[in-house]
Amino acid sequence: MLYKVHLIATLIHILSAVYWLGAILITMTVLGPVMRFQPGKIATPIMSSIQNRVRRFVLVAIVLFAVTGSFNLYYRGLTDLGFFGTSYGRIFLIKMIPVAVMFAIYFSATLILRRLSPESNGTCCELEEGPKRAGRVFAILHMVALTSGIIVILMGVMLRG
Repeated sequence: MLYKVHLIATLIHILSAVYWLGAILITMTVLGPVMRFQPGKIATPIMSSIQNRVRRFVLVAIVLFAVTGSFNLYYRGLTDLGFFGTSYGRIFLIKMIPVAVMFAIYFSATLILRRLSPESNGTCCELEEGPKRAGRVFAILHMVALTSGIIVILMGVMLRG
């Protein structure tokens, strides 16, 4: 029975990752470029609405990551600190670095963007005259988050093997 719960937890963990990285990719490759050259009064409300909705789902994904990841550690019997001396533990610790980067970006991006451009509502789109500083920072934050996510996936595959 516990094995079935582990499989479901792993599936939820992976689906949460797919959603989060997919949201980053869609934002970077579709929404951002399209909205970047729209008038601010059109782009800002649309991007703000989309990003707020996506952020709520990503927050759910973060909670699911924490719960399913903790359960999977428990399932593997890795609840004491002794596992950090194992190769699994070292890979897990290294994996937590890009995870922390992704979480930090998620929880700080809106604040950073609002500080750079209060009229942008924390989105990339204060951009009526082409890309500005907030738009560049928006793109950089998403690139760093995407790169971190890819590293997390690779580290997760290493843990399974």
